[in-house]
Formats: sequence, C-alpha cells, structure tokens
Amino acid sequence: MSQVSRPSRGGRCRPRRRSTCLPCTPRSRLQEKEVAIDTLAARQQLGSVLYFAGRYDDAREATLAAVEGYRRAGLTDVEANADALSTLGMIETRLAHNEAAMARLTEARAIHERLGNPDTLEALRVLSRLAVVYTNMERYEEAEPMYLDLIERGKAALGEDPPEVALAVSNLAAQYDRTGRPKEAHALMKEALAIQSPSTPTTPSAASNVTLP
Repeated sequence: MSQVSRPSRGGRCRPRRRSTCLPCTPRSRLQEKEVAIDTLAARQQLGSVLYFAGRYDDAREATLAAVEGYRRAGLTDVEANADALSTLGMIETRLAHNEAAMARLTEARAIHERLGNPDTLEALRVLSRLAVVYTNMERYEEAEPMYLDLIERGKAALGEDPPEVALAVSNLAAQYDRTGRPKEAHALMKEALAIQSPSTPTTPSAASNVTLP
C-alpha cells in the first residue's frame, strides 16, 4: 500500500493512505465481456457437438445454458447470442417443439436485424430454419415468402450456387409437393439439383420432407 506524507498542524508529517484499487475502466469491462462470450460460446459449441451426436436433450440443456448466460450477462444483442438462439431453435425443431423453436429463431432473427447484418450466412441460416418450422406447423402461406426471400437474398449475398440456396429451393419444393403443386415442386427440385451439381445433368426425384440447415 503506497503512502503520501502531509504535514500536520504541529509540523509533523502524518502518513495518509491512498487506495490502490483500480477503477473499472472501459478496457477491463471489454476484457470481461470477451471472457464471458468465450465461455458461453464454449457451452454453445458443446451443444452443437451433442446435437450432431444425436443427444438432443443434452444438446438442448447445454445450449439453453449458453442463452441464459448471455441474458444474465446483459449480452443479448451480440452475434454470439443470435448464433446460440439459432442453434437452440434447430434443436427444438428436431425435438418437435415447434412453438419454442419459432420463438428462439424469431428472437435470433431480430438480433441480426438490430445489428444490421441480416444478409450474413448465419442470419440467412436463421431465416431458413424459421421457414422450416413454419412448414412443419403447416403454416404454408407464411413459410413460402420466407423461402422466396431467402433464395433471393442468398443469391445476392452469397452468389448463385451456395448450398444454403440449394437447400432453400429444395425445401420450398418439398412444401409445394405437400400442398399439391407437383409441377412447381418438380421445377424447383430440378433447380436445386442444378445448383448442387451445375456440371451434371439433373433428373429430379420426388420432393421429400423439408431439411434443417
């Protein structure tokens, strides 16, 4: 502890203590924020690993812990939280918790909008997963414009042949097949296959169920 001497009224020096506690500077707050994000991102990554291992309930628990951690830390409007919500929405969809999935993905989409990055790969993936949820809930009239928007924005942001666009086209084809629009489904499946293998002649098969990105 450092000390500073000041003369007293009698002329004698009297030591005075000076606190060595550092104030919370913007730099230290930033470092704490980065540590929190890294820790919570690790939980989210664990959720993804468990998901792809087929351990959906465990994956949900790990990813939900990350989402709640972002909320408690006041880090709701960060891209990492949007990614965690997107992953959680994917897991909820796999568990057939469609209402919960819709809420998580809608929140993730709103975060990307507020951050001003609605056309990044992760943001478009959120939209793709949300469209699948609407299809699963048989809310076809709401799902269709999402797919069409996703295809248009995906081509503009990612190029003509990204797999994300092919998946969106394929899922829209599956929805058309479900709703008695076989000609449109056939045309879209042909387009999806052409995107996946542009140099290979395509013979589209019957559209199947929608697929999670």
